[in-house]
Amino acid sequence: MISLTAIDDSPAVEDHDETVAVSSTREQERIETADTIVPARDTTRSPGQVVRTGTIELHTKSGHQMFHGRLGRPEKPAIVGLVRFIANMNKISNFSLDGDPYADAKLLRIEQLMSECAEQYEHTLIFLESLLRNPSRRRPVIISHGSKKPQTFDLSIASGYGWRGADLLADYDQIMQYGLDAQHVRRLDQQGWTKHVADAGRKLRRLYLESTRYSWSGVTRKDLSDMTDQAQDVIEQRGPLSVDILSGQMLPKLRPEFKVRQS
Repeated sequence: MISLTAIDDSPAVEDHDETVAVSSTREQERIETADTIVPARDTTRSPGQVVRTGTIELHTKSGHQMFHGRLGRPEKPAIVGLVRFIANMNKISNFSLDGDPYADAKLLRIEQLMSECAEQYEHTLIFLESLLRNPSRRRPVIISHGSKKPQTFDLSIASGYGWRGADLLADYDQIMQYGLDAQHVRRLDQQGWTKHVADAGRKLRRLYLESTRYSWSGVTRKDLSDMTDQAQDVIEQRGPLSVDILSGQMLPKLRPEFKVRQS
């Protein structure tokens, strides 16, 4: 479960030169267009940056592991958790806002994986709930109460990718909970567990891992349009981009409006 609190009502602005210039222009516009009955001191003051905080409540150990992740070891591969995923997505979003079209392509790919994951989770949750509470059969109804001691973690997320990633983690935690309940009462066998529950985990791990598979390309759309030497090298290394991405007609839907501050 995720809860969200919004503290005030202006965009999450990064310390970017262009942003500062825009802010100064807007302040001057407020002064010039405000009703003259209003004292000048009241037109120069405006609300600050929007700060959104939230919490996520997790009931399963698997859900908790997907929150904090795991460092790689010789006997076990690394797992990218939600916290690392958010940081990675902030970096890729900033690359995109700096004009890197390859970053746009990566964000579009991650948005596709998010949609696929959300669709699968919706069907999986419906299926698992039916195992516990099928009203068409006269059998005990299983009430899933979750953990006796769920843990709540603070969230401070600056982009839509982070919140969407957190939503999917909450859904995965719910899938794990229902799966454990259904397995406990013998309504879900090992084959069903592998198909519905274990595969949900693989889907989320794949999504989070995808955020690690990008680095700044070093080129912009103009570089690619002019076919500079560096642009030709990047194309040779990473492959060509579609016309829609190169032209800017296809942009990531969840990309933030302003650059995200890196912690």
